[in-house]
Amino acid sequence: MEEKKNRSTYNRPEGDRTLDAEVLHIDLPRFREQIKTEEAWLKSDRNAITVFKTEGMTITLVALHAGALLQPGSYEGTGLLTVQVLEGEMEFITEADVFKLTEGQLINLHAHLPFRSSARLETLALLTMVRFAEQGSVGTESETLQEKTFGNTIDAPVITGSTPPLSELDRTRMENPPEA
Repeated sequence: MEEKKNRSTYNRPEGDRTLDAEVLHIDLPRFREQIKTEEAWLKSDRNAITVFKTEGMTITLVALHAGALLQPGSYEGTGLLTVQVLEGEMEFITEADVFKLTEGQLINLHAHLPFRSSARLETLALLTMVRFAEQGSVGTESETLQEKTFGNTIDAPVITGSTPPLSELDRTRMENPPEA
């Protein structure tokens, strides 16, 4: 297997970080220190670093200031999204329930499940996205599912017939979450 490395970016001009290898040791405390001292963390409500990326799977360490929305970015194809809180506290609102995650807890969300999420305290989380080969139930038209529902920006293919529409009660619950 050929090692894969990241490219240099404006925020990380050194580049050359290994993202995929037969065996990859990931030093989360070192990455935590790095993202919490970078300019992006100091000047915005978040910072993140991809620590592993291979065909069909990406693991990203995300630091969020209190109140920041979790916006995983492009979430194309069918698969899973897992968020594990390493430090802090997050809230996830789905059409079914409201979940408060604290240190050591994680949540799994299947693709195309509308959700809203924010950091209740300064938070460090490990976000894992697993993409599976599409199985014919996903349309070719693309729409921004989260933006349409919650104002987040997660691009997702249109689902044809496999996701029930939200009820008016579910929409009200998601738009007006209960206070903690």
